[in-house]
Amino acid sequence: MMTFSRTWIEVDLQAIAANATAIKAHTGTCLITVIKADAYGHGAVRVALALHEIADMFAVATVEEGIELRKAGIHKPILILLSPLPELAEALVAHQLTPAIDNWQLAQRLVGAISRTRLPVHVDINTGMNRGGVHWTEAKAFLEKLKTLKQLEIGGIFTHFATADEVDKSYAYLQLERFSAVLDKRALPVTTTVHAANSAATLTIPEARFDAVRPGLSLYGIYPSAEKPIPLQPALTWKTRIGWVGWLEAGEGVSYGLTYRAPRRTRVAALQVGYGDGYPRALSNPPTVGRGPVIRHAPKPTTTVEPGPIPRQTPKPTTTVGRGPVPHQTPKPTTTVETGTATRHAPKPMSTVERGPVPHQTPKPTTTVGRGPVPRHAPIGGEVLIAGKRRPIAGRICMDVTVVQLEPSDNVSVGDEAVLIGKQGDAELGIDEIATRAGTISYHILTQISNRVERNYKPSHKS
Repeated sequence: MMTFSRTWIEVDLQAIAANATAIKAHTGTCLITVIKADAYGHGAVRVALALHEIADMFAVATVEEGIELRKAGIHKPILILLSPLPELAEALVAHQLTPAIDNWQLAQRLVGAISRTRLPVHVDINTGMNRGGVHWTEAKAFLEKLKTLKQLEIGGIFTHFATADEVDKSYAYLQLERFSAVLDKRALPVTTTVHAANSAATLTIPEARFDAVRPGLSLYGIYPSAEKPIPLQPALTWKTRIGWVGWLEAGEGVSYGLTYRAPRRTRVAALQVGYGDGYPRALSNPPTVGRGPVIRHAPKPTTTVEPGPIPRQTPKPTTTVGRGPVPHQTPKPTTTVETGTATRHAPKPMSTVERGPVPHQTPKPTTTVGRGPVPRHAPIGGEVLIAGKRRPIAGRICMDVTVVQLEPSDNVSVGDEAVLIGKQGDAELGIDEIATRAGTISYHILTQISNRVERNYKPSHKS
């Protein structure tokens, strides 16, 4: 039963289980479900319980996340995706966690911590992500050395894709080629699990599926790119309540800095949610959108150029960068040594440094670090759903409060629900739209939802 809260999220565990089942059917492989960062804000323990009969292994980022799952009664294998610090070897062994490994120091500490049974490890191969892992050209030697440690079992070998969610997948295929070369040379037990595919590769690169796939974002019904080969169900709705309704007279401002000014007598509502709850401050309405900047003082007189005579001097050539020399200021004769006379032709084209980048040499959007292109525009301000209608945010989002602009006819009162992410009536605000409006990515929006936002769950039949 839901409690009465100021702000909360609703997590549909049945949708998450359905997504996991659909992904497993789509790939025909084992499923390593990624539930790091509190299952991308959805709640790691509850998600793990819901997926316990579907997942073959769970994956988290830190040892602490793995211990939390063990204490909650999760008994399936738990992979620590980032190679832990050697000092955590004893904790890994004590809680039977499977570490990624990419250095000899960790291997030695693990051996010293193991008393009886062998501990499985997964070797992380760096094929081009370049944030960890054994370099693919050194992988064979590392694997051979690791096999000399009888207390450790090479239970898996894997890599991370940097650009699998982009339209141009050429770099992903280069990484795949490098990884496959390591696999071709290896002499590993037949029980070694080979895996490489994140959500994007799981859905769109069949060659990357190997023995298992590692979906993360897609488990929660969110596509990592524009490609949608299978239907997925969004699992999270974020709601809050109206805490105050009032009127602004024309010209009155709202919130810190008074960056929003009412263009006319305007009705507003204060929602009981803010950036202290993880709601992005970047969704604050831009101060100049349709209303002009707030003027706090008159401009200084020194900024006025009307008084005084217009200078008679011709501007210096340095003021004409990118346009050629000013007439009557032909270049010095030293520029025409070859002919001995001043040329009447237009000067040679300047370098691209002076003229700006050539249009066809604009950097490609693939400079955006493996999560789809980061929006190139500034944040454009957010909207929320109230009574099934979109209503814009007014002014700066505060730590605990967000003010929105209402229509005079809106039939709302204190205590009414507002939707930040999800559906209300026929209207919908998807996580991707929220991320775009905030100038970020969906991963960031989800993982920033703070612990003071209550989680309410629609149980799956397994939980």
